[in-house]
Amino acid sequence: MKKIYLLILPLIISGCSTVIQYVGATYPSTSKTPEIFVAESAIRQPFTIVGRGYIKTGFNDINWYKVQKEATKHARQHGADAILITENKAVSPIPSLISEGRLDSTSRGFKTKSSVETYYPLSTWHDILFLKYNK
Repeated sequence: MKKIYLLILPLIISGCSTVIQYVGATYPSTSKTPEIFVAESAIRQPFTIVGRGYIKTGFNDINWYKVQKEATKHARQHGADAILITENKAVSPIPSLISEGRLDSTSRGFKTKSSVETYYPLSTWHDILFLKYNK
């Protein structure tokens, strides 16, 4: 029984951690804390995207505190001035639910038709962009 636990324990530990993989350019590292944004409209300086981070998660939800901490570490290592974290959704082009209703009034010749369509997201993902300000 102990052997089973020893085999499962590494899977649980690796599955519970959130890891960011960095892909992009590397500039001289800095000790300066990068700015963190969640909306592109909040960034007031012109910038260039120099890298992208990919979140690898295990069985649990994303630990955003840990993601922010690791993103900050990667930004310092690769010389980024700021980090932009956004959420994106792909929505199905085909409605999942269609509801129609009709109201006919024969005495006045009044007809109306209403329709409601609901679209559900197919997937959700997060972009972590590492930015370098244009000087």
